[in-house]
Amino acid sequence: MKKQNRWHLLTPTVIFVIALIAMPVWAAQKSVSEDDMGIRKTSLYDETNTQGVKSTPGTTPAGKSKKYDRSFENSPPLIPHSIEGLETITEGQNSCMNCHDPKVAQNVKAVPIPNTHLKDSGDKIDGNSYHCVQCHVVQSDVKPAIENKFTNSFRNQKSRNSSNLSRTQKEGVD
Repeated sequence: MKKQNRWHLLTPTVIFVIALIAMPVWAAQKSVSEDDMGIRKTSLYDETNTQGVKSTPGTTPAGKSKKYDRSFENSPPLIPHSIEGLETITEGQNSCMNCHDPKVAQNVKAVPIPNTHLKDSGDKIDGNSYHCVQCHVVQSDVKPAIENKFTNSFRNQKSRNSSNLSRTQKEGVD
């Protein structure tokens, strides 16, 4: 029987111990201050000099605007028209429903809200979906804070302007 060499066990242990000792030194050299993280260039603890991204929200009235493609498949669509004067949304008062209620949408040439936003009975908006601007935002011209190389892709062309979420939301779930 051949005598085993014990050095092959010792070498990984020695390397591991050296790495543990050196790790804090490496970490200290690569640390980034909180003020230098992300795209924000002001203190995380002081809002005095912080300014939001400048944007120009759409002013086009409903029915006259061009719709943008969705950002990605089944993403909430952007609101293509001005919402000035419609900002107050409560469970009991929702101006969006004046046009987007499925019962009237076709008559006013608006997109009806999907069944996923309605209660099981289909006659009232679901309590989790009544605050439209929680997910849907007004289309606006914005200069990005950083270059964005994202390109959207869709399984089919119809997905650019409509959703099949109600049919696919349980895809892959057993």
